[in-house]
Amino acid sequence: MSDLQYPRSFSSWVASLTRDQHAPQRKFIFDALLGITRTRTICPARWADSLRDEHAEGKAVNRGMNRLKMRFCRNLRSTRLDDDAVRRAYLGKVGQFLMKNDGEGTVIAFDGTDIQKPYALRAGTSGMEYLCGAHDGSEHEVGWGYPVTYINAELPDGNQFPLCLRPFSFREPGFRSQWAEERARIEEVAPYVGKKAIWAFDRGYDARGTPSDLDDLDIQFVIRLVASPTRSRFLHTPDRKHPRRVNVVAASVMPTHTIAVPYGKRQKKTRTVSLGAVEVRLGGGEAVKHAPTGPTRWVLVCRSHFKEPLVLLTSVPLTSPEAMERVHDAYQRRWKVEESLRAAKNTRLFGLGFEDARLMRLAAVQRLLLLVVLYYGYVAWLRHQDTAVITAARARAATGSDEQRDPRYRIVRGLGTISSGISPRTFARWRSSAATRA
Repeated sequence: MSDLQYPRSFSSWVASLTRDQHAPQRKFIFDALLGITRTRTICPARWADSLRDEHAEGKAVNRGMNRLKMRFCRNLRSTRLDDDAVRRAYLGKVGQFLMKNDGEGTVIAFDGTDIQKPYALRAGTSGMEYLCGAHDGSEHEVGWGYPVTYINAELPDGNQFPLCLRPFSFREPGFRSQWAEERARIEEVAPYVGKKAIWAFDRGYDARGTPSDLDDLDIQFVIRLVASPTRSRFLHTPDRKHPRRVNVVAASVMPTHTIAVPYGKRQKKTRTVSLGAVEVRLGGGEAVKHAPTGPTRWVLVCRSHFKEPLVLLTSVPLTSPEAMERVHDAYQRRWKVEESLRAAKNTRLFGLGFEDARLMRLAAVQRLLLLVVLYYGYVAWLRHQDTAVITAARARAATGSDEQRDPRYRIVRGLGTISSGISPRTFARWRSSAATRA
């Protein structure tokens, strides 16, 4: 690979996303993404250190680094940068892959995560802006922080594009509800996704109005249902006059199809899963009082060696074994978003440790996580568009067992090594050239 190929590719990517921004903001996004690539962190001080002028000496080094730090911090809270325009440009850029074959075989995984900031409320100060209760799923406890909406696309070839990583606060002015916030994010992303893509949701999104809202957005979806004897919702089936709870309906569904599902770190083992489906309409909270609502949907019951079956509600008609297998596969692929989130939160694999954000304003935290999306999006885009850079990145990175779990492990490390070996002045020249062409 030519030494100029990576700066050319990187500059072209950033210029396509920032063409509508002012020059200082274009430079900020370019330098921030370059700093993230070199350091694999979200710390502006580390970015500034990695981009210092190699020709400077003595006190000039410290002055240059301090100016860079101040510029990064100033632009993270600047109102001149149009975050929504950058998001639209990014979604338009990756939409060419999400729209291929109208989204056939693509899974859009929707999940909620959090940023925990247990030490952000300092004594005698208000701490970080709009801190609220955030549930830590790994520790199963509620602490101070921000809930985060995460949307991730997995293409048929396994490549993953992050589409949204946006924190919000229950105490933020204008906040209505968590679902209203999450629905707004779905509305932003949906126009850039093919109609045949399946949106996968975990438990908690089977609330009374959620499926109806998803129907209004004209997307195909699969939601895991809560199958508790006391807390699950009611379903109406054609063979019964009165509705029954999810667990009762699931027990009455007989398997009609069997598949072998790979599992394990290397996906070499398989387990047998039996599938059965039934046509349903949704009911309300009380079996007698609430009539069926909304269009006809389907429930897929998946039984394996686990004690309780996996029960999935979907808008995809399950009239064939192929349709049942497709919906089951879509939900199973949703679990990759959990692995991606865990990896992105730490710095041991290919993550940036975005939970370590030390910014006082919520808008600055949102902008920082937007940069995280742009960075991982660039890595995914390279895997499709510039195989020479990807091949060189894999060759530069040390091998390790983590590489089998996610190919981004070696790519991210290799890109950091390549970019660190190229002068910041070389990147600056290509940035100016790409901005002119854009």
